[in-house]
Amino acid sequence: MTRGRYVQSFLVSCVLFFWFGTVSALAQGEKTEKKEPVPEGKVNIEEKVSKKAELVYMVKPVYPAEAKQKGIEGTVRIDAIVSEKGEVTKATALSGPELLREAALAAVRQWRYKPLGVEFKTTITVNYTLAPKTEAEKPKS
Repeated sequence: MTRGRYVQSFLVSCVLFFWFGTVSALAQGEKTEKKEPVPEGKVNIEEKVSKKAELVYMVKPVYPAEAKQKGIEGTVRIDAIVSEKGEVTKATALSGPELLREAALAAVRQWRYKPLGVEFKTTITVNYTLAPKTEAEKPKS
């Protein structure tokens, strides 16, 4: 081979090497983009938004008669999703006595917050306590 042929082969090799390297880098870049898609759905902004959430309408929970008769007291914790319009769109009881949960959920589902323009999640605590019995109400022994 002549010197010109060596130079030509070397240049062709360099061009091919560069081209394959570029194609490989582009292919890896496409794979990376596919691995990290733009997230869709709701963003949990509980800490930032729940501090600014202002309750504008509240229905007081009813104390179920059966729970009163049985002397059941307790705390019902509820996770609520509030729409950008301020309406409670979903409420789920996390804990609390079974006889008190549905009454607390029924009330919280009617609550309204000042619209913030974004959906947010908040945790609500509803406390049920019975009034202490007076002397007249206490059974005589």
